[in-house]
Amino acid sequence: MLHQRFGSKAEFRLVNAEANLLTDRLEYLYTSHLVTMERVIRPLVDALSSAGLIRPVPWRSLFLVFTAGGTAKFSNEALARLVDPGHVEASVDVETHADFVADLVIAGLCVPG
Repeated sequence: MLHQRFGSKAEFRLVNAEANLLTDRLEYLYTSHLVTMERVIRPLVDALSSAGLIRPVPWRSLFLVFTAGGTAKFSNEALARLVDPGHVEASVDVETHADFVADLVIAGLCVPG
């Protein structure tokens, strides 16, 4: 899905380059590319979670990890604010997000079974 919405590495770099400034360009990239990706992937994540096949995950954090990496929620503030209008910078949120990213990486490295 990602490679279908973004034709090249340059487009990923463009999103990341624009991610710190809330500009018309970033809003365009978000609404024309990232929202479409969310519409496709979020129902799948929700269905897998509801079926008990994956654990419940905070969608906005997962979305930012997918699109811009584990630190994006705090290093790409403008993008994070578009993805999560309720975005907060409190230390509790930093810790919660860091725990989520660490758990996601560790779980992904674990041998199944």
